Amino acid sequence: KSNGKFRSIKEYADLIGCSTSFLSACLVQKTGKDAYQFIEEATLEQAKLLLRCSSLSIKEICFHLNFPDKAFFSKFMKRHLGITPIEFRKLSSK
Repeated sequence: KSNGKFRSIKEYADLIGCSTSFLSACLVQKTGKDAYQFIEEATLEQAKLLLRCSSLSIKEICFHLNFPDKAFFSKFMKRHLGITPIEFRKLSSK
């Protein structure tokens, strides 16, 4: 990935030289969350931080977090928070 932000279990497993099942098992044992949940939550927290504290555009945040496009990012945010990135940014700026 050009921006170094991984979003798949396989990318992280490859990075540290283990299988996806081993990585997931380790994360469940240490955190109680599987690798997918861990990546989703970390991505969500990073997205919230960037929307709240940066002047990056939504498009730039999508690229930074390795989303394919703004629509996918918007669906991700809506699924997790019930609001779009634009709505989150507006609420965070109040």
